[in-house]
Amino acid sequence: MASLNINGHRIKVRWFETILPLWDMHGNVRRVPRNIYDLTAIFGWSMAALFTLPLMWLLSHVPFIWPEMLGGFALTICICAGVHPYQDYFRALFVLVITSALLYYHVQFDMRIFGFHVENYIYYLVITVCLIILLRRFYNHICWKQIDHMCEKYGIPHYDQKTLMDAHVGYDTHYGEKQPSYDSYQEALNADNQKKTNRNQG
Repeated sequence: MASLNINGHRIKVRWFETILPLWDMHGNVRRVPRNIYDLTAIFGWSMAALFTLPLMWLLSHVPFIWPEMLGGFALTICICAGVHPYQDYFRALFVLVITSALLYYHVQFDMRIFGFHVENYIYYLVITVCLIILLRRFYNHICWKQIDHMCEKYGIPHYDQKTLMDAHVGYDTHYGEKQPSYDSYQEALNADNQKKTNRNQG
C-alpha cells in the first residue's frame, strides 16, 4: 500500500497507482489539462509557419546571418508543430508525414554549411521532435485516464478542466464552452447579466 496527497488529503492507494506523477507533493492535480482539438491552434501556428519559413529559408543564404537563420528555420518548424501538444496532434502528425516523405525522396532545398547539404540532418531533427510531441500527447492522455479512474475508485470529485486550463495558461480560455455571437456589445452585456440573475435565483 502507498498514499497520495490529493487535494490536501492523504489517500491510501495501491503502490502501482503512484507510478505516474498525477498529483504533486502539495496535493495539486496534473497542471496540463486533458487533450483537446483546437482548430484555432492548428490554423494559427500553420499560418505562422507559412509566413516565417520561406523568409528564414531566403535569409539562410545571406552571408553573416545564415547560421542563425538556418537554426531558426529548424527551430520554427519544431515550435509551430509542437507548442502546447495537448491542443492537437494534427500539426505534429502532418509535419512528421511531410518530413518523412522529403527524407525518403532525398528532397533538398539548397541548404548548405560550407558546401555540404544539411537537409537530412534537419529532417532527422524534425522527425525526432514530432515523435516526442506525439509521445507527450499520448502520455497526457494516459495520465488523465488514470486520474479519471482514481476519481471513480476513491470518490474524488472530478476536476473542472476549464479551471485547470485557465490556471495553466493564465487567462479565461472558455475551455469546453460554446461562445454565442451577439449583434452588439450591449446585447452581450445583457446576456451576461441575465446569466448572473439566473445563477443567483438558482
